[in-house]
Amino acid sequence: MLSKFKLSCICILAFLGLSIIGCGGGGGGSDGPETRGNLTTLSSNASMNAQPHYQRLELLPTSYIQFNDAQDNQHQQVKGSIQLIYSRYTGEVPDRFKDYEIYKYETSFNITFLSNNAVMNTSSFILSTELADGVYDLGNQDPDNPTNIIWENSPVLSNFKTYEIGGTCDINSPSETGSYTVLTKEYVTIGNTRYPAWKIAEIASGDGYEYEDYYWINPEYGTLKMQGQMTFTDPEDNFTIYFDTVLKESY
Repeated sequence: MLSKFKLSCICILAFLGLSIIGCGGGGGGSDGPETRGNLTTLSSNASMNAQPHYQRLELLPTSYIQFNDAQDNQHQQVKGSIQLIYSRYTGEVPDRFKDYEIYKYETSFNITFLSNNAVMNTSSFILSTELADGVYDLGNQDPDNPTNIIWENSPVLSNFKTYEIGGTCDINSPSETGSYTVLTKEYVTIGNTRYPAWKIAEIASGDGYEYEDYYWINPEYGTLKMQGQMTFTDPEDNFTIYFDTVLKESY
């Protein structure tokens, strides 16, 4: 589920020539947070069906885009939300994947730039399946043609099936290389509630971009928090995205 956010950044690039991702929330209570679960009993189930089918996140005020072009060097703060929707895929499938149970991960953005109130709405999706040793990507939405699906030649390992500290999943797709690594377990506080979570690092690079993201995931509630930075180095798209996020809604 992790690289879905990166793909959406690239799809937004194709949509407007720039991109942003992030979420936010928070608050606090005077009586201290309620704790739901603990680190000892935190589920290690990372399979697709363990995750919620819907999540909504919002941008924290610390999220921004920094345009790095010397002629347009500006820092843009943003606000907005992201929706993550997970469902069965029932469309047409290449013969090589017809025997797989395929799921669709859709990421939808509603972003506002605070400097001029410009609004950006866009979405992207990835198609995945779960096999014995992990989650595999089978295809994704074409950033240049939203009605087209780019299918992989064969399943590409993309995510864990079970979390364990020190566990690593390599990213070796035609477009990028890197890895996911389970770093530790720790608590995340959202509003008046504290949740145990797995902290995962995703570090990778591709043609003209690189990123370093951190995720806090609870299999029951989904992605509780995300922080990360992605830099595009193409001369025509030279900018940095920073996002800082927490979960707002999940079911």
